Amino acid sequence: MRPFKHFVVSTISGAVVYSLTGALSPSIACFLTGWLIDVDHFYDYIKVNVWIFSVKRFLNHFDRLHPAPLGTHFYFFFHAHELAIILILTCFLSKLNLTLSFATLGYIIHLLSDQFTNGVSPLAYFLTYRVAKGFDKWSVLNIKQHGINKIMDKSK
Repeated sequence: MRPFKHFVVSTISGAVVYSLTGALSPSIACFLTGWLIDVDHFYDYIKVNVWIFSVKRFLNHFDRLHPAPLGTHFYFFFHAHELAIILILTCFLSKLNLTLSFATLGYIIHLLSDQFTNGVSPLAYFLTYRVAKGFDKWSVLNIKQHGINKIMDKSK
């Protein structure tokens, strides 16, 4: 899912959390974790573009070639089901701290949105799988054939 769509989904999620809890902190936590996880895309961008940065170029980099940005590797360290498991366990250990619980919810919503809308391998969002594949973009993403055609058409 593209960053703007994550922003919209996270805004809605945060608003729903606020309407359910009446508390600002959990709603902001849900919004921020649901949206700002994509900060890990910056690492992949820098690996390809060195330190040539502009917001427009960064957004075009991912919008034009999403979900398979330029470069040979796919890192996205924060996009990991293992982290979701750790966050869920931490929630239980914290006796379901409200802010942490809704931050975790925002994270999981983001992760599942990507998992089901990007047309990638079911294992692509496991960090251990990406490590095992050496972060090789095409081995990790295993994009469905229609996805590859769509990407190739956009890059022309």
